[in-house]
Amino acid sequence: MSKFSMTAFLGLDADGLKKGLEKTKLSAVLGGKGIAAAIGVATAAFAALAAALAVAVAAAAKFAVASVKEFSVFEKGMAEVYTLLPNTSKKAFDSMRNDVLKLSAELGVLPAEMIPALYNALSAGIPKANVIDFLATATKAAKAGVATTEEAVGALTTVLNGYKMPAEKAAEVSDMLFTVIKNGVT
Repeated sequence: MSKFSMTAFLGLDADGLKKGLEKTKLSAVLGGKGIAAAIGVATAAFAALAAALAVAVAAAAKFAVASVKEFSVFEKGMAEVYTLLPNTSKKAFDSMRNDVLKLSAELGVLPAEMIPALYNALSAGIPKANVIDFLATATKAAKAGVATTEEAVGALTTVLNGYKMPAEKAAEVSDMLFTVIKNGVT
């Protein structure tokens, strides 16, 4: 490898560059180690950035796999729900699917947890026109009573059907059940 001067290669005078760096006290900031230290610091910073990027990419990939799996479970469950609603139009069913997703997001419950609850509510006779409101009530009751939404649906539909009450009374029944749980099982 041949020797060359920075003047010939970059059009800079290396002595002038060194004097300029000394004037700006860059050498003092870098512990007197000069340009080599700056390159070392930059290399370490890039290595740390690359490591952080690798962790972020791995996390994003893990999230993507989990999301696809969750979506698959949700879609399979919604197909099962559709078997309970054979005369429902695709538009009405898609609206129900969107309502379940929206409710899930609002209440902080995974959509896949909502599906068995939705299926059981419809199976127990909750009208499709009321089922989303019913699920909201059941999900809130589940959270208050430390249960799953599916368990809350089971309790609410048992009381509603046992006393021949309409689905619109679900919130009242939920409040009564919560009071019973709060005061102890009698």
